[in-house]
Amino acid sequence: AQSGSSQATALVTGAAALAYCNSTNYPTLKGLLLNSTDTKPALATKCATSGRLNVFNARANANCCSAVANFTAS
Repeated sequence: AQSGSSQATALVTGAAALAYCNSTNYPTLKGLLLNSTDTKPALATKCATSGRLNVFNARANANCCSAVANFTAS
């Protein structure tokens, strides 16, 4: 089983691929991912964003993806 940054690398790479737009450069994509997190108080001292990666928010904030599905809990 993988943990820590070994597992995070694959997850962040996948999130970046999903949020990537043709005109997106690295600094923009990085900022998009960092600013799309879900803030969690328990992570305040453990990571730079104090939150967890949220791919749905990243895609919605990218403004170039044709559509983002509206998922609701049932």
